[in-house]
Amino acid sequence: MEDRHVMKPPTRLGLSEGPGQDWRRLAVVEHIMLTAPADPFLSLRALADYSGLSVRTLRKFLERNPPSQALPCYRLEGKVVVRRSDFDTFMQQYRTQGPSALVRTLRRLGLDKLPV
Repeated sequence: MEDRHVMKPPTRLGLSEGPGQDWRRLAVVEHIMLTAPADPFLSLRALADYSGLSVRTLRKFLERNPPSQALPCYRLEGKVVVRRSDFDTFMQQYRTQGPSALVRTLRRLGLDKLPV
């Protein structure tokens, strides 16, 4: 007669018992290490790569007046960095739908806020 190994079903918490355990143990994760932060700080060059905009255009966004309309940034000893989420939020104000020439014309004529 052939000798077969019989696996025991997992006990509570999914742990197996006894020698020759074939059941996997549940892993308890106590620490997660990300290789890249979920919301990184980007240099202007890295932000240009991310956004498809030129560094020159990004600098114009940083220097806008009044300052409340400028792209938020962090200035550290001559280095300028921008948090990716701040840039994404800043860009939301430029989101439009429909043909851009039509939208500009309607805004200029004050017809973009008429009731439908």
